[in-house]
Amino acid sequence: MAAIETRIAGIGNYANWTVGITQDPTRRKDEHSNDGKVVACWTCWEADSLSDAQDLENYFHAKGMKGGGGGNMAPGKTTYIYIF
Repeated sequence: MAAIETRIAGIGNYANWTVGITQDPTRRKDEHSNDGKVVACWTCWEADSLSDAQDLENYFHAKGMKGGGGGNMAPGKTTYIYIF
């Protein structure tokens, strides 16, 4: 949470950012880029667990960040939270 707060500090408000979770950050970044989104500020972190990633995603959505709820994720697989 602190790393995300630090990353967006001074760059814009929450509504200017998108947050999401994935188990394949390279693929997900490419998908966003292919959808015409600017991913120049893309940053991702490995989450401690799927549950932690989902909690963080929900927390930042409540603060006004864009993004949908996490997709079909496998609980035992490494999960990442990303912003751009």
